[in-house]
Amino acid sequence: MNRKITPPTSVNELIEDIRQLPGVGRKTATRYAYWLINQDQTYLTKLAKEIHKIKTLVRQCKICYNTAEGEICSICNNELRNTGSICIVEYAEDILQIERTEIYNGRYHVLGGVIDPLKASQPEDLHITELLHRIKTEHIQDIIIATSPTAQGDRTAQYIRQQLKEFTNTLPTPYQHVTNSFPTAYQRLPAVDQQFANADEHLTNKLNQPNNQMNAQTH
Repeated sequence: MNRKITPPTSVNELIEDIRQLPGVGRKTATRYAYWLINQDQTYLTKLAKEIHKIKTLVRQCKICYNTAEGEICSICNNELRNTGSICIVEYAEDILQIERTEIYNGRYHVLGGVIDPLKASQPEDLHITELLHRIKTEHIQDIIIATSPTAQGDRTAQYIRQQLKEFTNTLPTPYQHVTNSFPTAYQRLPAVDQQFANADEHLTNKLNQPNNQMNAQTH
């Protein structure tokens, strides 16, 4: 006699959909599904609208590939940011980790992933060509490679450094610094706070200089 108990079809479909979220297994997905079942209709309707809104309003910034609700994200649109500094991250969510420290005041460039042959992710799949274009046209002076401390992150950082080395002779104004000493976005707070505090003082001060001071130094 088969006594296996299974959820109703609609609940099981919800569980399977929730399992698609990163790091969520069946047990956690089941708990989330039954939690949702017990919420009132007002909340569920609002949640459904918010999810739909993400796909209709949120897009990639046309400059840095951060998330935005317009063509340009709030960071690229901020005239107070240091335009002479660019911090390279893997994903848009990594920016949030760095911004929480309230130390870095430059701009960002989101690669959209890492070089990972096992997942068929190659350099041409990332926003590296666009990065080189920005460095050339925006007269970047400080380049911070903040990829994750993994084999894939290191491989990506090494590739970017090699591209910059081959690219530098074509720049009208050569950049001054390329560093990995900036803490990566993947290191969680408060550890990231301490690493920022212990970072190279000259680099930190330079990253936060107003644009006019930086320009005065480079001319």
